Amino acid sequence: MAIRRELVGILLIALTASTIVTLFMAGEKAKRNVEVLENTFPQEIKFSGRNTFSLGVIARKPLSVLQVEFASLHANDISSLSPERGKFGREAVLSLSCVSTLYEMADSLGVSPIEYEMKVERNKTKRDMYVFDFSGILRRIVGDDLLGGYAGGGVTSVYAAVFNETGIGYFYSGFKDFFYPRNSTITELTITYNDESQTYKRQKELSKAEIQSGVPTVMDAPHVGSLIFDDVKKDDTVRIAFSVDRAAVPFRDGLELIGILSEGQADYRLANFMFAS
Repeated sequence: MAIRRELVGILLIALTASTIVTLFMAGEKAKRNVEVLENTFPQEIKFSGRNTFSLGVIARKPLSVLQVEFASLHANDISSLSPERGKFGREAVLSLSCVSTLYEMADSLGVSPIEYEMKVERNKTKRDMYVFDFSGILRRIVGDDLLGGYAGGGVTSVYAAVFNETGIGYFYSGFKDFFYPRNSTITELTITYNDESQTYKRQKELSKAEIQSGVPTVMDAPHVGSLIFDDVKKDDTVRIAFSVDRAAVPFRDGLELIGILSEGQADYRLANFMFAS
């Protein structure tokens, strides 16, 4: 009996050890390529204070390409759009002429917009949201200056519908960028990769000496809110932080969309709702 008990003990130890190894391997396999360390934003954009947005990301394994993309959207008057009641998701958004027109144009060119759905929380209520992003297509046609509103009024390229029980409850449209329009709203933007930082300032924030010395302005920051990092090492970190001037914000109800992609695939889709008081 003593021998049998000893064998049972050995088997239990072996089984426990193999289970731990299996769980460890499963945990390693399931780990994301990147992890979000920070995602903060002012839920209420005020005239007082810095109104700072910040995103921090760390690579959990070596990556050939890491992308971080921002879009700045604002709410539309839903009644003027006359959405069809009882429709949800992709079908509901494509029933809106502003989206269907762009979709048909893209289809005629043989290209497709980026589409995705996600769960969001707006006013402490969980909702479904569907997004169409035509920025990649339009960027090739009109260029960054027109698309981002750096020359002219900008080209609306991103649409997001938030659903309630009857269909589209809120509809947002906007631009691919850190914040729109960046040349007047963003007072300061800093991009940090590991220990290296680059800061961009709104031109009116710069002294004559800074302007003469070539201090970069927010217009020199990566265009259309798209950042690409190559040959990223494990534990490399990226942080993007910027502050906005409430007096220059042209909307009351806003939505920030952030995409974090590694090796061309989306690891995270973030949606941050905000209100300008």
